[in-house]
Amino acid sequence: MKGMIWHLVKGQRSASVAALCILWLLVIAAPTMAYDALYPPNARLMGMGWTWVGVADSPDAACSNPAAFGFNEDEASIALGAGFVGNVKDCDLLYAGICDKDRGLGAGGLAFVYQKTADEGASDGLRYATYRLGKKVADYLSLGAGVGYLKIGGEPQNFLATDIGVMLKAGALYVGIQASGITKSTFGQDEPMKTEFSPEFAIGLSLRPSESFVMGVDVHGLKKGDNGFAPWYSCGAELWLADRLALRCGAIAVEEDGEKAISCSGGVGLKVKQGEIGYAIIRSKDGSNAHAVMATASF
Repeated sequence: MKGMIWHLVKGQRSASVAALCILWLLVIAAPTMAYDALYPPNARLMGMGWTWVGVADSPDAACSNPAAFGFNEDEASIALGAGFVGNVKDCDLLYAGICDKDRGLGAGGLAFVYQKTADEGASDGLRYATYRLGKKVADYLSLGAGVGYLKIGGEPQNFLATDIGVMLKAGALYVGIQASGITKSTFGQDEPMKTEFSPEFAIGLSLRPSESFVMGVDVHGLKKGDNGFAPWYSCGAELWLADRLALRCGAIAVEEDGEKAISCSGGVGLKVKQGEIGYAIIRSKDGSNAHAVMATASF
């Protein structure tokens, strides 16, 4: 019996090392694609290929489906993160977020992203701020909404957008629908506020058969433009080993100028008491590597 247990443990360790090696080989060998790092520099979501629409656990206040907060009504956390392309000295994104448990109206989160820009016409400062709230209305259904502020580079206008989300649960299966930019308002430069209705939809599906494993797939960018629909796709997975070390991998597929490209992402997470330290890597559009580091603490 002891020999059998030892072989099982040894086999699990070998499989974990092999999986980690394959993960990093995929990231290093991935073809360059026209894809910029998204807000926020979240190591978990970035490592999972920006797959979040149908992922219910550990929602991020900056970009997760707001309905996911409804299925995390008893959790509270705080997170700090940073993102950079190339060397760590080029770090230009700083992130801070806090998520709170349901205190009556629903569970929610508030997030801020500060950006240091190299553009001569733009100044450093707050680039993104958002608040999201979700409420579980039944054991199988959660609804959510959010509002966000965005400042793009050196443009004089500021943007204010609203989001809504729905998430359904059936056992270990989750289905999410998120509509971003339900309304988009521009203001600034002594101009009157202008508001337009221009929602962009995303659909996600995730499977969480155990507390240690989750995988998901998303379809983003479901909005009809001048040239028709231009969706992009993502998939990702997370595996916790001994409830201590997380391995994350993902893939993103986009089409730009008639050319399709697929790139891979990867990351790791390490639990430290009630917190976690995470790291992720993904290819940016000029071929350099984009990185994210993040530290979270749960209460």
